[in-house]
Amino acid sequence: QQSYKEKNMSVNLKTLTAANANVLVRCKGVYDNYVKQQGFQVDNAFGFGDRTVGETRAGVDRQLSGGYVFNETPFTIFYEGNSQSLSMMDNCMIDFQKNGETRPFDFIVEIPSIKKRYSFSGFMVTAPSGVSAQKMLGGVQYVFNVDEFAPEDIN
Repeated sequence: QQSYKEKNMSVNLKTLTAANANVLVRCKGVYDNYVKQQGFQVDNAFGFGDRTVGETRAGVDRQLSGGYVFNETPFTIFYEGNSQSLSMMDNCMIDFQKNGETRPFDFIVEIPSIKKRYSFSGFMVTAPSGVSAQKMLGGVQYVFNVDEFAPEDIN
């Protein structure tokens, strides 16, 4: 016979661990191979913004209609001011400024704790001008607008 605890306790075997997540980035023409990103901020590593997936209109007769729309998704990487990965981003920015042109970035984000992988591409849309100095060096963030993607299950 099962105990009360065995019958009534539910344990999710997928943890909330973020420490084992991997972010791989490449910017073809500057970095043709994926580079594992390192040196994330203490409370932030990366984040996906909200994606607009539909639009609606209400007619003069108050009937609401809606439709699916394609839209980009903001993706932000948060680095500490001393991150080793800032050199990669700096080199990409130097290339953009030198050539007066941007390049697409490719990403692979793996989160083993929830067994998910995200693969997507996009363009850098905001970048810091440099690292700020307060009591300690401040963190920086790079924002990319990326194409649509769906998570894929991994083992």
